[in-house]
Amino acid sequence: MGVRATLWPGLIVMTTLGIGCKPKPATIVEVQPVVVVRVQSQPLIERQTYTGVIRARYETDLGFRVGGKVIARRVEIGERVKTGQVLAMLDPEDYDLAVRVAEADLAASEAEAKVAAQEEVRAKSMLTNRAISSSEYDQRLSLSDASRERREKNRRSLQLARNRLGYCTLTANTAGVITSLTVEAGQVVAEGQTLIRIARLDEKEAIVSIPEKRVQSLRSQTATVSLWSSTGDRIPAKLRELAPTADAATRTYQARFTLIDASDRIELGMTATVHLEAVETATAIHVPTTALLSRGESPSVWVVDAKLGTIAAVAVKVREYRPDSVVIASGLSGGELVVRAGVHKLDAGQKVRIVEDRR
Repeated sequence: MGVRATLWPGLIVMTTLGIGCKPKPATIVEVQPVVVVRVQSQPLIERQTYTGVIRARYETDLGFRVGGKVIARRVEIGERVKTGQVLAMLDPEDYDLAVRVAEADLAASEAEAKVAAQEEVRAKSMLTNRAISSSEYDQRLSLSDASRERREKNRRSLQLARNRLGYCTLTANTAGVITSLTVEAGQVVAEGQTLIRIARLDEKEAIVSIPEKRVQSLRSQTATVSLWSSTGDRIPAKLRELAPTADAATRTYQARFTLIDASDRIELGMTATVHLEAVETATAIHVPTTALLSRGESPSVWVVDAKLGTIAAVAVKVREYRPDSVVIASGLSGGELVVRAGVHKLDAGQKVRIVEDRR
């Protein structure tokens, strides 16, 4: 028993010493792969976007030039029409009767003018033979002139009556699409009442509202239009019209941009975005939005030292935030390698390895 008691402490001491003599494992330094972008000073391009709608440049409101009862409507809203196509018709009975009355009046005046002309010829012959006085001849000459004037008046009245009869048929004055329709068969309409609206399809525009502070620089900017229904496509556009006064409610100015070479797939009423760009003489550093690090009082970016393979946070001052980039006012001079993604997972002085961006 005494021997066992003596051995146990020794074993414990040897075991402890053996454990303490093991070498410590080497510290492994983790190298973080990063994707970088070399920033350069670029021209400062001012960009704005405005949401609007596609409209036709020319829209015509049509109505009958005479009043009456509508007996037929030949078109539907959204239908495409050709020039001269019949749109609607009025009851022509009353106007047809007016034409017949005018024809009868013209026939009577022509007969009267014929007799008066013959009397004039006879009176002239009698005046030559001194059978009548000059005053009697003047009276017959006056009657002949008056009869000719009545004949001309009745001829014009007949033409007017025929025109009004023709106005009972409403036709399209241009090719286009029916965008508004407020007439039905059986409806009694007034002369000049707006019934149908036709929008021409040969020229289309994007209509947007521009705030007051952007109006002065609007004409010097380059415009393109994109459709919400077709992402990625940009259609060149040109400012055609700018409202001279602001809207009383929104305090914005309506601007109309003509689409250049607009295709038939662009339908009226589609939602569109007008993109405006203006190149300034000044330059600035642009970095991706994902490169900006928000820690502390001011934003910063990670700048990579390619020789040492380390990163350092550089404080920057932001001039402007854009949808896909940030314009830097100060802090970067150009040529730096800036980490463009995963900036919140990095620490100052951390070892990094630059990898290729495979996006």
